[in-house]
Amino acid sequence: MTDDELRGMLQQWQAPHTPPSLDAKVLGAARQTRWWKWILTGSIRIPVPVGILAAVAAAWLFFQSQTPPKPSVQEVNLANFQPVKELKPRIVRSYENQ
Repeated sequence: MTDDELRGMLQQWQAPHTPPSLDAKVLGAARQTRWWKWILTGSIRIPVPVGILAAVAAAWLFFQSQTPPKPSVQEVNLANFQPVKELKPRIVRSYENQ
């Protein structure tokens, strides 16, 4: 057979029809999968850097939630405010720039 004869045969060829049982087996298995079963056994593929970043963020959030809350700032009351009796200013110079 030559290439031209082969091309002609391939143009006339038609794929056989799939039996309905095959369609039911392939698509039926996907339809029968329950969402809760997928939650327990399924997987999601993510890149390693994204997984590491998510793990670090989760650890940081966990440790932030474990730290005790900062004490509240006491209320400032100016009712008994007294001015300074004697002010002695002092000049502090930095010698790092010389």
